[in-house]
Amino acid sequence: MQAIKVLEANGDIYKDEFPIKINPVEFTISEEEISNWKDKNKLDTNLTAGEILETFKQKYEIENNNIEEVRKIIAVRYGIDKNGYSSMKAYTISDSISKGSVAIFEEQNLKFPASRPQC
Repeated sequence: MQAIKVLEANGDIYKDEFPIKINPVEFTISEEEISNWKDKNKLDTNLTAGEILETFKQKYEIENNNIEEVRKIIAVRYGIDKNGYSSMKAYTISDSISKGSVAIFEEQNLKFPASRPQC
């Protein structure tokens, strides 16, 4: 969540491929895409967007109760899972970040041990 906060504070955009939004909690994809997405992710076809959000919260063992922060954490963790992160294949959270974010990541690199910002 710290990395997301740094990016947002500097106006940077991070990758978000999770097809559920909050306020209101609903899917951001078409009905046909929802069905395919649920199948691909081995989810019960009857689950609502809210139930799926809770399913991913439990899957990723997120203890935070702030729904907005939970959604952001899920988005990043889902992207990592979807793209097959491993020690040999890093996950790029953002394709372009500001010099302000780079400076924070470099200055506070102990908080972000896996980060390797590049401008």
